[in-house]
Amino acid sequence: MHPDRHEPITCTVCHRAIRERDDLVTTMVMLRVLPFHDRCYHRELEHLQAMSVSSQPINGWFGNLTAVLFLVLGLALLLVAVPLGEWRWWLSPLFTLPLALRMYSYLTIERLIRS
Repeated sequence: MHPDRHEPITCTVCHRAIRERDDLVTTMVMLRVLPFHDRCYHRELEHLQAMSVSSQPINGWFGNLTAVLFLVLGLALLLVAVPLGEWRWWLSPLFTLPLALRMYSYLTIERLIRS
């Protein structure tokens, strides 16, 4: 399949195509990153809170801020937390998980939708 031609990204709730990034909300539900229309996400928010780890969207300013913050904390832990000894080598990579989740959301869903 040609990279410019792909299946449209559809909302998990209403199953209609999401045409603009401004209308896209991605969140993790039961360990899967799922796309929603903004209005469908807010309508289903209470139901999603019971099923997801967090009700915060992965994309948007909050997701970006969280990813950068955890990356900085992970690097600081790796470089500064000498009293933790060997544990810092095991704990520090855990702080990169929000960044990995954010990158996964972008690469698999967001970049396929025009801005």
